[in-house]
Amino acid sequence: MIKLGMIGAGGIARGAHAPALKALADGVKVVAISDLNEAATEELSLLFPEAKTFTDFHDLLNEDLDAVVVTTPNFLHFSMAKAALEAGKHVLCEKPLALNEDEAAQMVQLAKQQGKILMTAFNNRYRDDIQYLKSFISEGKTGPIYHAKCGWIRRSGIPGWGGWFTNKALSGGGPLIDLGVHMLDITLYLLGDLEITSVTGQTYRAFGDKSTSRAWGVANASGTFDVEDFASAFIRLENGSTITLDVSWAANVEEERVFMQLYGEKAGIQLENGKPLKIFSEQNGILEDTEPKVMFDDPKARREMWAHFIECIKTGKEPISSGEAGQRINRILDAIYVSSENGKEVSLQGNEDTSEVTA
Repeated sequence: MIKLGMIGAGGIARGAHAPALKALADGVKVVAISDLNEAATEELSLLFPEAKTFTDFHDLLNEDLDAVVVTTPNFLHFSMAKAALEAGKHVLCEKPLALNEDEAAQMVQLAKQQGKILMTAFNNRYRDDIQYLKSFISEGKTGPIYHAKCGWIRRSGIPGWGGWFTNKALSGGGPLIDLGVHMLDITLYLLGDLEITSVTGQTYRAFGDKSTSRAWGVANASGTFDVEDFASAFIRLENGSTITLDVSWAANVEEERVFMQLYGEKAGIQLENGKPLKIFSEQNGILEDTEPKVMFDDPKARREMWAHFIECIKTGKEPISSGEAGQRINRILDAIYVSSENGKEVSLQGNEDTSEVTA
């Protein structure tokens, strides 16, 4: 039985992680919960009544734990995961792994030094449709994939307007680091986690600092909004293939779209929210469209992610969504922000981290 501590008792902990952990009660036991917000801690503890509760996560780390999950705001991921690893705990950390690649690289290195698992909570890798596509592509059925389009475009959905979400020092960025991480991760995963050679990007702030009308929930009009609300990027991979990415919290579009389109020499793939998975190909000179009966099931994907984390702790195997996968995404995001600021393509060839990129 894996003894787990939960650092952070907010919405993602209660709504996403807790149900998965309850479903896997035979393999993992939540023994401690920590959050500065005592009300949130108490609410989460109702699901795990045997767990001790703390307001200081350092006290939680003094408990007899095998692992922790970090679900706090982005700016706390590094310090909390670092302290947990130094205390000899395995760590599952919510996305983004860190505010930037420098922090992520330190986390990855420390996990190796400590001989502990560091896993990024990229839950979408564990979806049935993504796993189906991973096998489909690995079996060569698409042929070489030369281009991918992906994105998450919201018409109206700025989270926590005026809170940490919209404060760059606390969040690291806007929809690029909030939503873009998911779309980039599953696209790179399906393409084989290839190295990135260069990035061109542009960020925009068209709505957020002008009006709170596109906010989710109650906005703090006196708060800070210094992040983008739209971002676009063009990414080159080591094998010559390319990816385009578009993400927004607010945009004048018909409706919200979460999408990925893969262009292969033998077959193409279309994945979009609310629509069936589609595969486009040609057989004996005839164009063919197929719709595999496999669907997106987020609660199941969360359970699979947690079951995999438990397995990695027990066996020492490398996680599917490793710390290195999280670091790679941070590297790309850093480069997009640098490219947008400088107005130039950013080369990532031969650079250990994005503090050394050339633009």
